[in-house]
Amino acid sequence: MAKEKVGSLEHREYFASCIEECKGDAERLQVLFGEAVGINNTDKKSILEQAFRDVLRNCLQRSEVERYTELMGLSISSAQLGICYHTVPFLLLSDILDCVTLDICEKVFEFVEGQVPVWTQPSFYSSGKILLLRMCNDLLRRLSSTQNTVFCGRIQMFLARLFPLSEKSALNLMSHFNLENVTTYRTDPNCSEEKE
Repeated sequence: MAKEKVGSLEHREYFASCIEECKGDAERLQVLFGEAVGINNTDKKSILEQAFRDVLRNCLQRSEVERYTELMGLSISSAQLGICYHTVPFLLLSDILDCVTLDICEKVFEFVEGQVPVWTQPSFYSSGKILLLRMCNDLLRRLSSTQNTVFCGRIQMFLARLFPLSEKSALNLMSHFNLENVTTYRTDPNCSEEKE
């Protein structure tokens, strides 16, 4: 059992160095993925996922902002090639948005907005729609609705583009309404609130 963990650690370090070496080239990473011996493809995918997160952790510690989107792009391409799970880009994005300042979040979110065609592909959409919704809601909670109105609006527009109108999470299927909210209407338009 201990040998499996050591081998797993060795493979993890190997894949982390491969990610660093590839510099965004997913085909090169695919070749290196195929060259790894001694483990099956399912285990390789899991180890590669952890290697992506290890590389991201190092980037976060060194505050290498430009590498965030590069890693995201590489993880998307790797998932499309089938060498990592489709959830990896969402996990990386979640890690990034949880660890950086709001100014950097806004820069990273520009990349996310540009990837709507990718996120709406069936393989990514089915595995990541809940993760994206959770990340956006967490980000909206961190933002001030009065000071960050533009960024809040961008997030809400992104969610509107991402989710169809028929999405169950946006529908009131149980027909629960806030009955305590009462709005009164004046029937006489000439009536003023202040009487003299």
